[in-house]
Amino acid sequence: MFENFIPLGNQLLIKIIKEERRSEGGIWLSDKEQDHFQVGIVLGSGPGEFNATNKLIPMQIKVGDKVAVTPYQGIEVDTHLRIIKENLILGVFPPC
Repeated sequence: MFENFIPLGNQLLIKIIKEERRSEGGIWLSDKEQDHFQVGIVLGSGPGEFNATNKLIPMQIKVGDKVAVTPYQGIEVDTHLRIIKENLILGVFPPC
């Protein structure tokens, strides 16, 4: 349903992915320990946001970026799909 969805303004469509994570000591972290942030892939991106002088400020985050978001931010539109504003993204992971 959301394969061709294009967010408006400064919003992103993100697919939350479940990653197994370990602590620095190699201990597997439980779901409760992973509640600090979630990892997602950007599936769709709006064009950006207009400033006070009506100039378009383009998005910094692009489709395909792997990002960190806090749980419960944005609007959950489907299982593991969330619409979230760009300024709520915690950061972008570098490409592997």
